[in-house]
Amino acid sequence: YPNGLKGPDKTNNAERVIVEGVKDGESYVISVKARNLATAQQNFAVVTTGCVGVSNRSLANVDDPYVSPSEQRMRTILIWIGAIAICMCVAIICFGFVRMKENREAMNAMEGLESPNIY
Repeated sequence: YPNGLKGPDKTNNAERVIVEGVKDGESYVISVKARNLATAQQNFAVVTTGCVGVSNRSLANVDDPYVSPSEQRMRTILIWIGAIAICMCVAIICFGFVRMKENREAMNAMEGLESPNIY
């Protein structure tokens, strides 16, 4: 627990945790839990000293700390809008090919020609 306490420090926003007896190759998971926030989320920093190594894999699931939750929502919305627009374009192109085939078959039928299998 932080600041030499025997339990969580529910008052201070700066904590100090000392981990003693760390052996080479050991790994630890650091979890940050906040209380009494003014908003649902808040950016934070973790500072470590000593011989510390961090793998890129361990940071892969961390959100960009410089992006606000509202900006993250906006990015997600824009990604969905882009995906829907791409799907609509593909559907319109497919519909166009179907209509072209139907028109070709209709023109050939009016001329009494056999319909070629063109897609």
